[in-house]
Parts: sequence; C-alpha cells; structure tokens
Amino acid sequence: MVSRMKGILNSYFFNRLPVRTLIALIVGIKANLKGYECFITNKEIDYDYEGDISDLSLIFSTSKGICIMDTRQNIARMIMKGHSYGITRFEDKWIVQRTLNRRSTVPKNRRVSNILCLKIKNNIVEEIQSLIIGLPSEIHQIDNINNTLFIPFTGYPKVLFYSIKNLKFYLPGTLFTARSYFYSGGNLSHLNSIFKKGNLVYVIAHNQTAHTGKKSQLIVHDLRTGLKKIKNLNAHSAHNIYADSSDKLMFCDSNARKLIYNNRVIFKTNKLLRGLSLTQEKIFVGGSDICFEEDKRFSSEATIYILNRSGVLIGKIDFPDLGNIYEIRQFSENDYALSDSLQL
Repeated sequence: MVSRMKGILNSYFFNRLPVRTLIALIVGIKANLKGYECFITNKEIDYDYEGDISDLSLIFSTSKGICIMDTRQNIARMIMKGHSYGITRFEDKWIVQRTLNRRSTVPKNRRVSNILCLKIKNNIVEEIQSLIIGLPSEIHQIDNINNTLFIPFTGYPKVLFYSIKNLKFYLPGTLFTARSYFYSGGNLSHLNSIFKKGNLVYVIAHNQTAHTGKKSQLIVHDLRTGLKKIKNLNAHSAHNIYADSSDKLMFCDSNARKLIYNNRVIFKTNKLLRGLSLTQEKIFVGGSDICFEEDKRFSSEATIYILNRSGVLIGKIDFPDLGNIYEIRQFSENDYALSDSLQL
C-alpha cells in the first residue's frame, strides 16, 4: 500500500515539471547558501601513461571532480571535488556544471544542477560565482556561444540559453529566467551535447539507446532561418559533436566504443567514449568503463586517449579511481571543439 502511494505521488505529483522545478530551485538555493569553498582542493591525482603525452594542458571533469593535467608543468591535480560534467570558457574564467545530489538514493529524474563560474589562477580555484541555480536535470555539456551560455536541457527536448553578462552572483539565473529553443517531433530525449558553427547549431539527442533501443539523432538548427532538421546518427547513446570547416562531423558513438568522423570509424577501443577536445594536431577523447551501476561509476578508471588527426592512437593516460570521465577541454590553448572557435 505504501509503495503504491509512493508510485502515485511520483507519477502525478513529483514528476510534473512545475513541481520538479520548484523542488530543484529549493535544492539549488540551499547549495548556494552553503557555498562551495569546502569543495576547493589542490589534491594530486595518480595516473599511468603509455606513448606520447608531452606538451598537453587539459581541464577535465570526472565522477570525483574537476582536474587539470599539464605535462608542461608536470601537474596532475584535482581542483574541485564533487560530480561535474560540462565545462566551457568565458573570457579568463571557466563555467562548469555541478550536480548537487548525485546519489544512489536519488532517481536520475530528480537530480539537480547548478552552473558555476570559476576563476583559476596558478592551477588553483581562486573564486567561485554562481551563475544559474536549481535546474531540474543533470545538465551535461554546456557551451559559451558569443557570450551566451547554451545548455542542452537533458531531460527535455529543449536548449536553454542565457546572456552570461546578465547573470549576477547576487541574483543567479534560474529555469524561470531562461530563454529556450524547443525541438518537437521525433520523440527526442536526453539532449546532451552542443556545437555551433556559423549559423548552424548541432545538438545530439542521445535517446537513451541502451534503455529504449532508439539510436541517437542529431538536431541541426539554422539560427538564421529557424529551420530545424533531425538526422539519424545510427549510433548507440552518442555524445559530443564537432563540425569542421568542410562541415564534416565528428562524434562519439559512445556505447559502441567508436569515434566517428565523416561517417567512418577512425578510432575504436574497449571503453565507452565521451568527452572530446581538438587541437590543430591532436584529438583527445575520454574513455569510461561501461557500467550502469552508479557506485562503480565513481570508482572505475578514467582514461584520456590521445590521437593524431587521422585517429591513430599516439598516447593514453589512465586515472585510477576517478570514475567516469565526462568532459575534456584544452586548458592553455585554443580548443577547436568549443563552438565558434577557429575551424580546422
């Protein structure tokens, strides 16, 4: 009887977006009032490597926290504890997603995200500012596009966007202050990745292939004309999207453990692929153990694969006990996988 009542409450009350939004806002406000300084750390992280890992400087997110790996300065450390996903740059700062309540007792559809702005100096977090609080979803990738923060709204067929300069520490943004693009039709779900090139915005609908059997799809949205197209990717739970100067696409066919470029497999491994960063000469892609048990996601080994631009493996870094890896960005140079960057 009790379990039946819980089921009724979940279906007809707690799972309704207005209710979830209010609950998430309360969770976000509480986290904001407590502050984030206790999560700042300067902890060295262990790693093993093979091949060439010279001349790299990366910032990346994992189940355990946000880390910096800089072989130029011989640095490998965690700078902020706690589960984070998306990372993007804004001027001399970094904007990051933070999951407030990722625990085994909290269902996926009850997770809450805050968006923070970090000022990092000498590889240490010096300041933290709240930009957006209480989003009722575990936000994945985020990106700064012309000083506008674009956020695929993971649990819904929407992309939220905010003017970054209008987001104030004393009055952070919420779901209520967001503008959005809505993508109807096609039963799209789990929007997780975004990239803009010129007038086109590319958004991946992951579609939770492992649970639904539906392959991932790509939304192509022309901001100039408003035209929206949906393309089938023939991928299993895809992540990350990049378009080069010739409009050739690169993405992770994640659960198939493949990196796709221009409709062909350029790299395949034995781990789920998620997290993509590009320089003029190299591709960096994240590898995580495929596991649907939440506890193991926190204790497994994270990997960063280093490829040349043809997809040939030239180096690999393993990070024991960091869990899953979610996002990789260039820390000290141009990252071509960031929207509106210089194109290759």
